[in-house]
Amino acid sequence: MKTIEKYILKETLFFSTISTIVVSILMILIVFLNSLEETKLDIEQILYTMLYSIFKLGEFSSVILSLGCILGIITVINIMNKNFEIITIKNFGISDLQILKPFLITGTIFSLIALLFSFYISPYMLSKAKIILYTNIKKEEGLKRLNPVDSWIKNENFICNIFYYDTTRNSAFGLKCIEIKDKITGYITIDRADWIDGWIAKNVRMWDDKSKEIKKLTSLNEINHILPKPKYLSKQFKDIEELNLKELLSTLRALKISKIKSNKLIMVLLARLFDPLLIVSLTFIILPFTTEKPRERKTFTNITLGLATTILSFIIFRTISFFGENDLLGPKLAFVVYILLLIAPAYVVYKLRYNRI
Repeated sequence: MKTIEKYILKETLFFSTISTIVVSILMILIVFLNSLEETKLDIEQILYTMLYSIFKLGEFSSVILSLGCILGIITVINIMNKNFEIITIKNFGISDLQILKPFLITGTIFSLIALLFSFYISPYMLSKAKIILYTNIKKEEGLKRLNPVDSWIKNENFICNIFYYDTTRNSAFGLKCIEIKDKITGYITIDRADWIDGWIAKNVRMWDDKSKEIKKLTSLNEINHILPKPKYLSKQFKDIEELNLKELLSTLRALKISKIKSNKLIMVLLARLFDPLLIVSLTFIILPFTTEKPRERKTFTNITLGLATTILSFIIFRTISFFGENDLLGPKLAFVVYILLLIAPAYVVYKLRYNRI
């Protein structure tokens, strides 16, 4: 690597790191101030709320790292523009693509960090945030963060194995419940239960120990005492955003085997993959539009452009995710759209700006 490339890389990594720290602090303050409204004004509660705000950053990790990286790159470009460094470098025969190299390296580093956060660190942070929220701030007991696949729940005289619990729809799949009164007195299986002012069950079968036969149940009240209310279950099971890569993949395999629709999980997996990769694409397209001509001063414009481009890109990606989860696109088509949105803008910029050099 040439000396000039090392210089640009060092400066870009420094300013991108500083920008990421600043954006993180701002996000912590925003979450903290929003959460403070529901917090008692004593030192212990305020400290727990601050701790909750720090762990809650996991929800915004890709956006924070993207903004930090892009702002750092724009800062370095503005400094180089101000000192006529880019013009001087080009006069020595160095092309835009060579200048771009250290910026792309920075973008790739931040993208890899974002991937690590997306699949492992952020789920852990969000799970910790939920524990702090319910246990330390709301002072509620009985909180667990179980994997939504193949977990056990106790309710009154029943112990149930739930094959999969969907926290977003309040739906339970593949229930196998044992009734215990001093001894095992009954066995119940339920294919699916949905909460609509009470548990509405499908294909309920009960083994009655007295009659020694299987009975089909249809009455709503006959299963409400078997399964706890969603308010309780939501404290027991992890939400989708709390699942790490291993848990997501195991959940997808389980749903596929049981032929349960899994579009939402697939879209979550795609979003976690492509959000970090967006950093590299943004890095590629930002340089030509922030390079100034001599005696031009567009610092504010460049920063605004960088922020707007990053935020707009994430809004578009979130829209794709929403359409995919609600069957308006489907995971396969959404995957293709993600790829096109990553590659197409970079390809167009390359053809129009870089390929001329």
